[in-house]
Amino acid sequence: MNGLLTLLENSFQVNHLYLRVPPRKIYDREIPWGCDLKSVESLVSVARKHDTTNHSLETGFMLELPNGSSMKILHAQLDDLPESRIDMNDLSLIMKWSINDIDVLFTDDLNIRVGALLSDDERMQCDFMKMPHHGRTGLAPNSFFDKVNLRYVLLPTPK
Repeated sequence: MNGLLTLLENSFQVNHLYLRVPPRKIYDREIPWGCDLKSVESLVSVARKHDTTNHSLETGFMLELPNGSSMKILHAQLDDLPESRIDMNDLSLIMKWSINDIDVLFTDDLNIRVGALLSDDERMQCDFMKMPHHGRTGLAPNSFFDKVNLRYVLLPTPK
């Protein structure tokens, strides 16, 4: 998020911003680490000043991309689960990019609670996946990875 803010503040043209602002009650229970409500509201404000069109995202949203590819939101957790409270990472958008009969799953910072919920979801199957939460502790359970059944994984980490 901070990288996008830097681009906007340095006159990089961003025509469309696809964003989902989580519920205030979840922000209020978080320890700020750069993705607090004030930071998100600031990003939206700066984007508006730069004539960026803001789009709200929800499960099922699909963006048609060049060369017959598409990006679809498979899951957008809206609120706490019936049996437990979630944190900011559980609100990660789970997206699938499909191109040339290849599926790439983007899991953002998917945690164990919502990961367990998605462990029975056939739509999670893919060829490539960005590892949830940079491969750190608290990520989705093994049952989620069993369902994904991927061939390759991207693990973005500073180490």
